[in-house]
Amino acid sequence: MGSESEFDFDFYLLAQSWAASFCCKKPQLCASVPEVWSSSHLCLHGLWPAYFKNKNNKQWPSECPTQHAFKKTVIPPLALSYAPNYHGGLAKHEWKQHGTCSGLPADAYFKEALRTMLSFPRMDRGTPKVIMASIGGEVDLQDLRKAYHKQVGIKATKEGVLEEITSCWEKRRDNGKVGQQIDCPAFVMKGFRNNVCRKGKCRKTVKVTKLGECDFRP
Repeated sequence: MGSESEFDFDFYLLAQSWAASFCCKKPQLCASVPEVWSSSHLCLHGLWPAYFKNKNNKQWPSECPTQHAFKKTVIPPLALSYAPNYHGGLAKHEWKQHGTCSGLPADAYFKEALRTMLSFPRMDRGTPKVIMASIGGEVDLQDLRKAYHKQVGIKATKEGVLEEITSCWEKRRDNGKVGQQIDCPAFVMKGFRNNVCRKGKCRKTVKVTKLGECDFRP
C-alpha cells in the first residue's frame, strides 16, 4: 500500500481510451461490439489524482488508506456504455489504484469521472467529432488538439494507431471534485502519455482504427 493520503494531490488526469485499439491488443478483455456506443467514441479509462511536481519519486499517488469501500453497486449505470470494462473488473482496479486517493466516496468518485468526461464542450459525449469522422482512416493531430482547447497527451501505438487521450483538470479546493480543464503539465506532454511527440518531433496524423480491423501496418 502506498504512503500517500486522501486529498494529498494537485490536479486530476482524465484518461480516455479508443476501444478498437484496446480490443486489438487485448481481445480477451474487449467489452465492445460494432453496434454499441464504445465502438465509435472514446471510453472512460480513469480519473487519476496527480502531482504537478514529482513527490516521493512519483507523479501520482496510489492505493491510499481510505475509509471508503468499493462495491459493484457504486458503478454508475452509465458506465455500461461509457466505460464498458468497468463491469469486468476495471472499476475495482481504478478505485484501488486511484480512487482511494481522491478523498471521495466510491460512488461519488465514479460519478465525477463520468461527469468530467461528458463535460467537454462541442464534443459528442467526450469524443471530438474529428475522431468520429476519421474512423477507419487517419486524423490530423493539429485538428485533434484544436478540439480540446487545452494541452492534452495523445498516445499511439508504434504503428501510429490512436490508443488514448489524457486531459488535465483542476482539483476544486472546496470539495476535492473536478474543476475546469487545464493545460497538461510537462511530465504528461513529454512522457509516454504524449508519445506522438518525441525529441521535438511529432507525428502529423494518427490512425483511428475501426473496431475489428487490426491490421496495424505502419
